Amino acid sequence: MRGGPRLHRWPTNITIHETTDPEVSVAEFEYQGTVAETGEPFALPGIFVLRVRDREIISSPSG
Repeated sequence: MRGGPRLHRWPTNITIHETTDPEVSVAEFEYQGTVAETGEPFALPGIFVLRVRDREIISSPSG
């Protein structure tokens, strides 16, 4: 993000969820960190949804 705050962040609480589709995996996580300029802590939840075929990521929608 240009012009936004600089963030120091790292992923925590990572959980991989299996789905009924063997090609689809969901990774749930939380970014924890601090705003560089102020030291203010933050936590931001997120997910990644991946479709994997033959050991290659074939799709990773972003929204």
